[in-house]
Amino acid sequence: MIFSKSKVYIGEALGLLSTLKWVHELNIGAVHFELDSKRVVDKFHSSNRDLTEFGAIMDHCKSLFSSFYRNSSVEFVQRQVNKAAHTLAQVATLYASFQVMVDASNCIEHILINEML
Repeated sequence: MIFSKSKVYIGEALGLLSTLKWVHELNIGAVHFELDSKRVVDKFHSSNRDLTEFGAIMDHCKSLFSSFYRNSSVEFVQRQVNKAAHTLAQVATLYASFQVMVDASNCIEHILINEML
């Protein structure tokens, strides 16, 4: 089986999209989404059209956000602050299909533990 590695920002954008859907299904109120991908956050706040796969994902994110999230925000945080999320996004791009991880993956378990301390 051959896996092609996508760009990390595509993984970050897909992560935002799935998170927007998931949080909406949980019927949570105002949410402040933090991403360590400046490219994704900048594209989210941009009004410029992008006809690439990345642009299509981000358009879907914007549509969901404007439909379901009042008093919410999408913000950039530096990678050092959000190392667990960045590592997970890197690993997620290696998989051929979407997966929901119930348990922490071995590759990020130690990062998560350090963040909780």
